[in-house]
Amino acid sequence: MIGGNDDTYTPPEESEQLAQAFQDRQWLWLIDGLSHGEISDLDDEACRERVITFFKEELSS
Repeated sequence: MIGGNDDTYTPPEESEQLAQAFQDRQWLWLIDGLSHGEISDLDDEACRERVITFFKEELSS
């Protein structure tokens, strides 16, 4: 799950609770300074690498 620390629609605390519900597969990435809509505009190498790593790890298990 990717969330923003400035998200007012899905606050960081709510994102943390959702991530904890998936006990064995907790993937939570809270990004400083981003709100709800800004996350979908995130386009940089670090973001791509993190998402690719997630899929590689989750699909290989």
